[in-house]
Amino acid sequence: MIILPDSDCNTATRVANRLVSSLRKSPLLTDSGVSIFITAPAGVATHNDKYRCEDAKSLMRAADQVMYLAKTTGRDRFGVYSRCE
Repeated sequence: MIILPDSDCNTATRVANRLVSSLRKSPLLTDSGVSIFITAPAGVATHNDKYRCEDAKSLMRAADQVMYLAKTTGRDRFGVYSRCE
């Protein structure tokens, strides 16, 4: 989880895109010296004027929902909660 205080949905989306892209481009080195590339899904949800979460748990649930949706559409993707846009 990454919390971005005072950030709007566009900023959060840019951060998610950079994170997913960085993981894709930067191999990890195993103990045996083998380079492996990893990918990860991500979900973006924000608490703003358009979408007011009841609490932190509901905000995390929204991000989790779009992360799993992104995961079902393929690797190396991120989703944005529709009310966030």
